Amino acid sequence: MDFSITDFNDAVFDIVYAQASISSKMRNKIIKEIKRILKPEGILSVGEITSLKSSPPIFVNKQKSNGLDIPLGTSTWKYNQAMKKLKSKLEGQL
Repeated sequence: MDFSITDFNDAVFDIVYAQASISSKMRNKIIKEIKRILKPEGILSVGEITSLKSSPPIFVNKQKSNGLDIPLGTSTWKYNQAMKKLKSKLEGQL
């Protein structure tokens, strides 16, 4: 199944976990699809693998410039707050 065009109905998932997919070149299409299949109060959780070198990948810098900066070891509460902030930003972009 293509991540950017799934077979799922609209607003069926409470949680979507995306591992190593948002950094794809097709990330805008994937995020739109995730928004489509996620329930209105749903949670998007993203896990990406990045290297710890001085210049992180461009998509990481872009997310930081959008106000999403979640360092390693972040508490669950702070993580959930950051996810809510990201969800609000995504809703404004789509």
